[in-house]
Amino acid sequence: MAAEYLRHRAARSGLSHLVVDSAGLLGIEGAPAAAEAIGVLREDGLDLTAHRSKGLRKSDLKTADLVIVMSLDHLDALDELYPGGSGARYLIRAFESGAEPSTV
Repeated sequence: MAAEYLRHRAARSGLSHLVVDSAGLLGIEGAPAAAEAIGVLREDGLDLTAHRSKGLRKSDLKTADLVIVMSLDHLDALDELYPGGSGARYLIRAFESGAEPSTV
């Protein structure tokens, strides 16, 4: 849901060249988005029906310039499972209210 919304906002801001991807730490593959998420985005004119889940891979982190996670637990899990990595890692709350992003 967050990735689709970011794609939409980036395109609307003239940044359609950005590559936005979504992956989870549970390794769930091929599951559709929750009906609630599809409904919420539909209200904003966005279509999430084609979304399918995928697990995060080490190669994803090697090519990412920026990784945004939903919780502090996710940051901890990334550090444990994939120490280092090439891109910066941020908690999504770092972007609230237009604040400058800062690592957690």
